[in-house]
Amino acid sequence: MAQVEKAEYGKLSETGETVHIYTLTGAQGLVVKIMDYGATIVSLLAPDESGAKADVVLGFATLADWETKNVPYFGAVIGRVANRIAKGEMEVDGKTYTLAINNGPNHLHGGLRGFDKQVWQSEIVENGVRFSLISPDGQENYPGECKVQVTYTVSEDNKLTLSYEFEVDKRCPVNITNHAYFNLAGAASGSVRDHKLTMPSTHVTEAIELIPTGKLLPVEIERGYDVNFVVQREDDSGLCLAAEYVSAAMSPFTSMPVFCFVWAFRLRLRDNPHMECGRGIAWLIPNRDVACGASRLPYNPYQAFCLETQHFPDSVHRPEFPTVLREAGRKYTSQTVYEFYATSSDATSAKKAKTRTSLSQERRTLCLLFSGHQGVPCQLSYLQRKPVTGVYLKPTDDERTGQCMSAKAG
Repeated sequence: MAQVEKAEYGKLSETGETVHIYTLTGAQGLVVKIMDYGATIVSLLAPDESGAKADVVLGFATLADWETKNVPYFGAVIGRVANRIAKGEMEVDGKTYTLAINNGPNHLHGGLRGFDKQVWQSEIVENGVRFSLISPDGQENYPGECKVQVTYTVSEDNKLTLSYEFEVDKRCPVNITNHAYFNLAGAASGSVRDHKLTMPSTHVTEAIELIPTGKLLPVEIERGYDVNFVVQREDDSGLCLAAEYVSAAMSPFTSMPVFCFVWAFRLRLRDNPHMECGRGIAWLIPNRDVACGASRLPYNPYQAFCLETQHFPDSVHRPEFPTVLREAGRKYTSQTVYEFYATSSDATSAKKAKTRTSLSQERRTLCLLFSGHQGVPCQLSYLQRKPVTGVYLKPTDDERTGQCMSAKAG
């Protein structure tokens, strides 16, 4: 059973609100720190085979930096609508809503004061902590009140589970994710170009300036840095095996239809908080003197990757994609599970893989595996392979994400 401790983290400079931080410690050594400001993962200590721990998520050393410098959305829960809404406009039930333009010509991650910039209510639950937020009708010009709960729990076998639950009182779009950036060798270890990604997904979304066109394209080598992989499914199922990083470290499961993969190749310390980079905004920390993470060292290009489990970007404009318009009075749920482990040899890897399959069946989850591996060529490459068949579950909520393949391949 996980131990859960609560402590005061500080006060926000703008509002004076007190921020608390929770420490979740699992029986096998996984330690996760989460604060109620943005329901944000502050640090995540994952053990290796010797028991030595490394913080595998990017973050900041102080609450002041979290409040003012978190342009990349490190570790935060994102809403009301994650990812982009083209031109900051949408129509719901015949009415046009104009949203904040905060990412080039588009609306991104819920606007200027999304879920990531609010203090959530919190309570300790068995093996974890539950965060609750009420987003009122009209906040960031979204219609309807949205009541959200995000529960973080740690299991005995080094799994971190994020359980999302929400309901609205008026038809409106909702798409929630977590925006943690990972470096599985340790946040202070340098580049993630020695990570190797295998994604059991046959298609990605075609996009122009990061806005999907509605078409799906075959996965290709080195397609880019902000890519929406369509979760591969064989039936109308719930949680499903979505991706695999080869070698040791972390594995998440999800019930969402898309993984948005972001490789932070423009991450660096700069005076300018925003920088146009080709097809979209490259996330930058807006101060050369920011002390990042527990190590208090700066972050540099290629130092992390982000995998956002979510619905398709700009779904409000794309009838080809599963809708993110939620009906009043209905409860919606989804789940993402991160499993952490270590391997030191091919034989151990095979043993761990077998164990993961067994655990997945027992816990009704399937796995997305990340890993860092020394000696791999200095690049992050997408590998062509057949989709991995996993254990498919019947959905227990309205995230019937098998619909995602209704979009036609181009």
